[in-house]
Amino acid sequence: MAYKVTAPLVTARTENDRIVYLYRGDVVPAGLAKNSLDHLKSLGFITEADAPTKDPNEGVKPAGNASLEAWQAYAESQGVAKDDLYGKTRDEIRALFND
Repeated sequence: MAYKVTAPLVTARTENDRIVYLYRGDVVPAGLAKNSLDHLKSLGFITEADAPTKDPNEGVKPAGNASLEAWQAYAESQGVAKDDLYGKTRDEIRALFND
């Protein structure tokens, strides 16, 4: 079974006792030690290559100075229709979510 890295960076030990560095989106190479592979799976740092990956930042409120696109994506993730965002500035969208 093939796995894909979902964390920004992971280190893993191979069966030959070498350390490898893998980055988000990398396909996990064959030859990793079973305990290393199991550990990465248990932490959620890797997932089956065919499984859809979830963005860890999805639904997380952006920083106040984040881009217009980030605020649009956040608003859509919170159920605001794309048409309702058309023509709005970043600050106007941000104001919709100020507590």
